[in-house]
Amino acid sequence: MQTFNEADKVVHPVEAQWHYKILEPLGWIAQTKEAVGFVRSYVYTHPESDSVIQCRTGVHADTWEEITYRKHWGYWPTLAKFAIVG
Repeated sequence: MQTFNEADKVVHPVEAQWHYKILEPLGWIAQTKEAVGFVRSYVYTHPESDSVIQCRTGVHADTWEEITYRKHWGYWPTLAKFAIVG
């Protein structure tokens, strides 16, 4: 059990996450620089949009949600299409 508890305390930098590789080239800025544990949440903003995207990764599934208006969400394959601004 100790190994499990230690693994749940690992720090995960945003640059190593699946969503960063999609969003950063499109101009999104990670507001969450790192997260801890098996299930993590990262928030992004864009200088040309009022939308805020929250990406979750971890044990069950990798998902994203636009949290400003809460009208769009999906699994990782749909993020790039939504994230294009302009």
